[in-house]
Amino acid sequence: MQSTQILKVKIDSGSAKVREGVPNDEMCDLGDQKVLDAVWTGVLPLSEQFGEPVPGPYNIVKEVPEHVTAYKESMNKMNWEYAEAAARKDAPVKKKEDGDEE
Repeated sequence: MQSTQILKVKIDSGSAKVREGVPNDEMCDLGDQKVLDAVWTGVLPLSEQFGEPVPGPYNIVKEVPEHVTAYKESMNKMNWEYAEAAARKDAPVKKKEDGDEE
């Protein structure tokens, strides 16, 4: 571990690239059987999920209302179905550009 260093960084903001569809691989990689045999490509679907309801500090109702539970389950199911469908969308057909190898 002598070559390992740790750097602490405070992140004030961030961004993410969000897209739909299967990976859009480079034409040169798609034509290279060694690459195709060695590299897994795919998508890990990501969805927003609601967790278990947490009672507030002044709550005295013992059971979570059915409409809250139903909303959570409905939204989680809908969000997951959307994420899976987005992950399975076909990639756009790549057009050959100047400089691309055969």
